[in-house]
Amino acid sequence: MPRVTFLPADVSVEVAPGTNLLEAAREGGVRIYNDCGGQGACGRCIVRVLSGEGARLGTRHELKPGQYLACRFLALESDVTVFVPRASQEVSEDVSVRRAHPAPRPGDEALVKRARLELSAPTLDDSTDDAHRLLRGLERWRGEGMHSMPLSAVQRLPGRLRAADWRPEVTVGVVPGGTRLLDAEAGSGRGVCLLAVDIGTTSVKAQLLCSDGGWTASCYNSQVAYGPDVIARIIYCQQ
Repeated sequence: MPRVTFLPADVSVEVAPGTNLLEAAREGGVRIYNDCGGQGACGRCIVRVLSGEGARLGTRHELKPGQYLACRFLALESDVTVFVPRASQEVSEDVSVRRAHPAPRPGDEALVKRARLELSAPTLDDSTDDAHRLLRGLERWRGEGMHSMPLSAVQRLPGRLRAADWRPEVTVGVVPGGTRLLDAEAGSGRGVCLLAVDIGTTSVKAQLLCSDGGWTASCYNSQVAYGPDVIARIIYCQQ
């Protein structure tokens, strides 16, 4: 199989014959700018082929001698060495992390709340299942409403409630008209931390918020290698 070497990154990758240089760059983790997902339409993935032979597909874009569109040059049998100019290099996707400001103290407006419930232990006269026993406790705490819990929480309840001696510390998400159980455990005295993730078209951002502060992190969405917008990525997947 031909080996494609990308400069100045000095990255080499073996590819199947007939692979275009843009796909080879993706396999090697080399980011080459393109707007069309490799359809030969945008003319942004300009590279210089320093050595090696391959199939040069036609393009409507006028290029200088020695320049090719990475998506229109196919590596066949021989090894190929490619130089990626700065203008064609995609922005690095290094993760940036920084300290965040302290979150406000949880109040009535908080989306996540934590409290200790006092539940009655099962008896011969009260054989209510664990899930509904906990839901009754939520109603006493938050009032009547739509209180629910996911299956994963239900599966953990038997051990958690008994380990807490029926005085569990619960974490709930406040939803319209009620709550949704996030966790129930023996009292730990720990505060509540929230993780919010925003998956954007260009970048992915995450923020960890705790009562005493937190952290934020961001990086480029790796899907930008297949086009800068959702439509270009859908077209890439279709073709």
